[in-house]
Amino acid sequence: MTTNIISNNVIPIHQALKNAEDEAIAEALAHGHHDPWSDPGISKSLEFEWNGKIFRRYIAKFECISVSRLQYNQVRKEVICNAYCIDELAPLIKKDGRINNPIMITQLNVIMHGHNRAYSAQHIWGSTVKVPAFILSPELYEVVGGGKYVLVPPARAKSLYKISSIKVNPKAPNKGYTMECVATQIKQLEAIDPTFEGVLSTRKPATLLDRKDFDKVMDDLHPMQFLLKAIRTKIYNKVIKGNPLNQIKIIDEAVILSSMNKAGWNPQIKISKKSQSRSCRPFLENYDARNKMLIMVMNNEGRDFERSIEKIFYTKKKDLDPDGYGIIEVGLAAHIKNPKDSFVELQKQRDAFEARIEEYNNVLALHGRNIKITKVLFLSQLTQGVSDPDTIRLIK
Repeated sequence: MTTNIISNNVIPIHQALKNAEDEAIAEALAHGHHDPWSDPGISKSLEFEWNGKIFRRYIAKFECISVSRLQYNQVRKEVICNAYCIDELAPLIKKDGRINNPIMITQLNVIMHGHNRAYSAQHIWGSTVKVPAFILSPELYEVVGGGKYVLVPPARAKSLYKISSIKVNPKAPNKGYTMECVATQIKQLEAIDPTFEGVLSTRKPATLLDRKDFDKVMDDLHPMQFLLKAIRTKIYNKVIKGNPLNQIKIIDEAVILSSMNKAGWNPQIKISKKSQSRSCRPFLENYDARNKMLIMVMNNEGRDFERSIEKIFYTKKKDLDPDGYGIIEVGLAAHIKNPKDSFVELQKQRDAFEARIEEYNNVLALHGRNIKITKVLFLSQLTQGVSDPDTIRLIK
């Protein structure tokens, strides 16, 4: 039986919801998973406090769901923290052989808590793996005391769900929030309700969030973190000056292959025997016969793409130009390392990378090399706050 701070004097409709939740948790425990009420962070997906009020959401059922069916809706700057997943979380999950704490999802398979766990499982076992999930009921209730509950209207519940998703990660062992994450959270909540569910009840509509009001929101949202005035000032500046609603996508092999497919590129694929995951073959083995070009996957960091091109110099040219065109064309599927969260600034980063590619093409031509990067497929890297589609640029 789960325990929480709500009175045991539960009215019948909520007793039925609680019974369903207990059954779902019991099923998860039978499969070796953990009780969400045993974790002070995860339990906030179900019960949390905001502005002096307590809110409750119930688990409808337990299910193992394919990661391919999940939708990501984050309260962090990056939708997934790739380094944290691969270097820290995935090894722990692999060691245990399972995800211990089931992820929390809506009935539409939108992840409310557990983005990194789901991604880490996919990294270990491939895109067909099923992950344990608690499916949350669509209703949210305010606990008014004496065993009485009030159904929260959907429009108001939207911002409260966002608050709940933020509060589930108070500190380690969860992946900690960065200043950029917190700025994103503030802007997301402000876009839903400028009063932050009554915390700023006297705030005038369409006014800039001032520093005192910002501190009030921070005191409720992150009462145990980001307490130094200097740190809060940096976050506040990001809120009022930056573009924190623009979230940064994770670029992995699945994203890269999907973008190539949409662009009409036909890369050579290799399939992992262990995880059955798909990825591009190495550059010199990745000839796209349909588009008559070699395909390279690269970012703008260091001199990696130049070094890869230079490997052609030591390879038999006829092997890389099977159609006898006399020039080896290269298509580059590219993304920007450490992208800016502003679309305008990100485009400047892409422009700089394109200029660097054009300069390298000139160097190759100057030395009589019949090799040229002719196309760059810039992968979409921003989501939610701006339109940033995949874009092909033709290189001079």
